[in-house]
Amino acid sequence: SVYLSDDTLVLCSGSKYSKDNTNNLFAHITNTAYQDADPGFKEEECIFVWNGESIAPMLLKSKACRNSQEACERIDDVKRQMRDITGELFRAYESEFGVFAPLESCFEHYGLDFIVDVDWRVYLLEVNPGPDFKQTGDRLSRVIERLMLDTIDAVLIPQFFGKALQTNQSIDEDEKRAALQGKLKLVYERHRRKQQNSTSPSTSSVKQGINMKV
Repeated sequence: SVYLSDDTLVLCSGSKYSKDNTNNLFAHITNTAYQDADPGFKEEECIFVWNGESIAPMLLKSKACRNSQEACERIDDVKRQMRDITGELFRAYESEFGVFAPLESCFEHYGLDFIVDVDWRVYLLEVNPGPDFKQTGDRLSRVIERLMLDTIDAVLIPQFFGKALQTNQSIDEDEKRAALQGKLKLVYERHRRKQQNSTSPSTSSVKQGINMKV
């Protein structure tokens, strides 16, 4: 199974963006490691989580949205597009074992970089097999802590305590899954193919988009 974390980071530049000025790379490259060298970079003003609490006020202030309802709808739609893209991506690589070959009782974290254009269309920039968890900065380090806890709940607990969960009839199946996933949203589930009376190993990967420029 492939999950996308709902705690998607927004990495902004410390310098004002201008499409006409390509000489100032600080205005175009939003990686935290690069932005740290910009005198105008302030972590609390440039790194956010893509949610209504953090982003909606910015959209209203910049007049990108007319009201709070529109802002929340835009935020949710961007999340939906990211989930759709991630699911489509791993569906395309379902049979490419040289690229995506998860192992039984294991999990992987990937970093997906997205960009959103002025018409609110989301595009995938790249996929990192070894995401840089320091991109959150100190202020939002809790995002990574929550990702790790959700990973354990969604992947390891069902793997090793699955029978105990299945026999607990007092909890609805949907409630069980929601409780275990936390901030993770299921975007793709790999179909297991039977091979000579055996099935392929159960696998789980956790996805987290860690860089989105707006």
